[in-house]
Amino acid sequence: MKDNEDIFLAKWLNNNIDKDDKKNFNDSVEGKIYEKIITIADELEIPEDFNAEELFNKIQQQKLINRKQKTKLISLNTFYKVAAFILLFTSIFYFWKSNDVIYKSNYGEKLTISLPDNSKVTLNSKSSITFNNENWDKERTIYLEGEAFFEVKKGEKFTVKTKEGSIVVLGTSFNVNSSDSFLEVKCFTGKVNVLNKNKTNKILTKGLATTLNNNKTENWSFDTQESSWKEGVSRFREVPLLKVLLALESQFSFKFKNVEKYKNEKFTGAFSHEEPKTALKTVLEAMDIKYTIKNNNIVLLK
Repeated sequence: MKDNEDIFLAKWLNNNIDKDDKKNFNDSVEGKIYEKIITIADELEIPEDFNAEELFNKIQQQKLINRKQKTKLISLNTFYKVAAFILLFTSIFYFWKSNDVIYKSNYGEKLTISLPDNSKVTLNSKSSITFNNENWDKERTIYLEGEAFFEVKKGEKFTVKTKEGSIVVLGTSFNVNSSDSFLEVKCFTGKVNVLNKNKTNKILTKGLATTLNNNKTENWSFDTQESSWKEGVSRFREVPLLKVLLALESQFSFKFKNVEKYKNEKFTGAFSHEEPKTALKTVLEAMDIKYTIKNNNIVLLK
């Protein structure tokens, strides 16, 4: 019986079983547990220097491997133990290697985080920050993907790093919007030093902003009292249309198709977070773009 379980599991892993058998197993308690193990394992971030061979040897030493099978097939019950051991060992190993804390926001979600020094970060939808909790007193550094509003307590240097550049402050409030080939920084209070990847410095004070778009820099001003995405209104000034569509996707989980034709277009305007179809209409009709919509799939007509 045990050999049969081993063979069945191996075939299931390789998607080499009868359709009905697969459905029955997927619907079973064992199948659901195994699916969850796979999901958790896929989400783990493994360090580059992680030694899988060393881990395998440790598993062997614990006699978790069924050596009777030439192909090293593992019985279903034993597999759970091995998988749990791998997940536990990997998590402990990764935690030991890094004290990084990660926060991520979901579609349409705004997430406010209190940092160890009581500074605050508010993430816009589909954005994330990473920082080292243990070393925070010595180095206040955050890695940002997406868009976030920062309210920084006075103290040691505070640095926000993105793919396109870094922002350095002592105590201020500012907004950073970053994605591939794009960086926008707006200063609401205090003073901000922006160092983009082109090694160009720009000092911003209240009401001043700078944008790096495809290696081109533009400096401008804005009204700090004007509503922003924190109040449910996303605003754009000469922003590539594809970045605006990305913002719509992040806010409402839209999926846009046939966008390449519009990669050189820029958009100035705003959309509200209240109603998805109204937001979509606000942007696309302003650009005179025809489109079709089915569920959340938006096809731009050429």
